[in-house]
Amino acid sequence: MNPTQFSELLGRDPFVPLRLHLNSGEVVEIADPGCAWIQGATLQIFTIKPGRSHIIENNRYIPLRNIAQVEQTSAA
Repeated sequence: MNPTQFSELLGRDPFVPLRLHLNSGEVVEIADPGCAWIQGATLQIFTIKPGRSHIIENNRYIPLRNIAQVEQTSAA
């Protein structure tokens, strides 16, 4: 998947949560499009610490080439 295609998924209105299946077998969820950014061919995903809207709890960088499959999940 290229950056433009992934950006289109993040920009859907209404947003549909995503489940990423990585080449390693790991599964990563994106519930909020505001917590995912694309820079070049890399996806940055982070979560916000509950109750602390400006504190990042987890921060990851995933090369787009490491994403084997993108699954759209139902809204929470």
